[in-house]
Amino acid sequence: MTAMAFDRYMAICYPGIVQIHRMKQTFLIIFSLVIIALALLLPVVYSARVARISFGDKYVTSDGVRDFYREHQITKEVCADGMKRELRMWVSLYVFIFGFLLPGTLLSFFYANMLLRLRKQSRAFIQTRIPFRRVTTYTLVVSVFYFICQLPFWLSQLYGIILAVVGIRPPPSIVLITYVCHMFPFIAAAFNWIFYAQLNTQFRSGLTLVSERMIRRSVR
Repeated sequence: MTAMAFDRYMAICYPGIVQIHRMKQTFLIIFSLVIIALALLLPVVYSARVARISFGDKYVTSDGVRDFYREHQITKEVCADGMKRELRMWVSLYVFIFGFLLPGTLLSFFYANMLLRLRKQSRAFIQTRIPFRRVTTYTLVVSVFYFICQLPFWLSQLYGIILAVVGIRPPPSIVLITYVCHMFPFIAAAFNWIFYAQLNTQFRSGLTLVSERMIRRSVR
């Protein structure tokens, strides 16, 4: 999302810099994002292990022939990170910074500057009919929806880190809330494409008008 916001920011605010939109630069940006994503995920994947949780309950089975009974522990196998408390704290902190805080800040910066640029264009040239209101509406929808879906997830992660540092076991209600918060990023992924499709249509109109003005200035 931040990469797409950067692409729109360059197209609207700096339409004269066409090198950033070339195929080579696009592949370079995608490759860099893949490396960053792997770097964020590598500590978690490397330390992942399967943990068995016992509930303390048992159930009995019989072979049905020799009246032979056997007791079995009721357990559940889950995927755990396997990291020590200090390492988990630092990994979670840098994932929070580079996976949410920094992208969210850049996302807000790019969209805010794009709206300011389009606003200046619409005031200077009323006849261009730049769809500023629609662009503003869809930009706010995309940005607010992003933070609404991401904030609960990351706040629950930070809360879990704080509890782990101070050595407090989270109550069952907090665990349930954490599971619910984990759903929000998937909800964002399911609906983001709808908002982005509408936003792209409006940005395309604004980009065309801004580019036409730049061409007129260069001709004069």
